[in-house]
Amino acid sequence: MESEYSGSHVDVVPYALSDEAGTTEFCVALDALAYSGMKERHYDSETRVAHITVEMRRLDDVIAEWPRLDYIKIDTEGAEWNVIKGAAVSIQRFRPIISFEFGESSYAAYDVVPEEVHDFFSEKQYLIFDILGRPLDRTTFVESSRRQEVWDYVALPDEREILAGVLR
Repeated sequence: MESEYSGSHVDVVPYALSDEAGTTEFCVALDALAYSGMKERHYDSETRVAHITVEMRRLDDVIAEWPRLDYIKIDTEGAEWNVIKGAAVSIQRFRPIISFEFGESSYAAYDVVPEEVHDFFSEKQYLIFDILGRPLDRTTFVESSRRQEVWDYVALPDEREILAGVLR
């Protein structure tokens, strides 16, 4: 018997996610494509950069009609905070698990204050862990993002804290 949770659904859409709708310049790192993003940033190696125009949308608008959302993965080369802010309503509504990259060398181009990111999740009653499963309070999250020993973090709704053991 197939459950309502079996199978998967993926939509590929032709726009970037952010905290506002419109168009923006997108920087394609031609010699290091994985570092491409909405802004030029510090690259680990030299690369030529091309600029293209892309459409932006807020995740809240894209999924407004969805009945559920269980997981969000964000890897936007520094623009993670913009995507999170553009998903604030959906995060509150669906309480998904969220994994995101976050490191000062990429988010610095976006004028991100890491304390704001932690405060956002804390206010929404989320716990933050690094990819190694270590719980992070405000201070340790900020320090971790600046040290960049790890790049990946998980925001877990506090009512699903039991899943933290899976991270460890």
